[in-house]
Amino acid sequence: MFGAVTPEGITADLEAMHRIGLGGAYLMPIKGVEQGPQYEGKAQQLTPEWWRMVTHSMREADRLGMQLGMHICDGFALAGGPWIT
Repeated sequence: MFGAVTPEGITADLEAMHRIGLGGAYLMPIKGVEQGPQYEGKAQQLTPEWWRMVTHSMREADRLGMQLGMHICDGFALAGGPWIT
């Protein structure tokens, strides 16, 4: 959430999920970096840094034999805005 993501955090999360037997995960960007607490490793949605994190996630999931999907839902990060009625 809030774009708080690092390559190391992604790897740690996916490895932990794999260890307990999960076969996959969804990426679900929720809320922009300006809305949340201040963390290290901010990646504003749809920026080159954000896409690097998505690519890293996909590579790590592939390395672990996991499936990875991306969820875009109305009113959140990528699909929401004042133009949605």
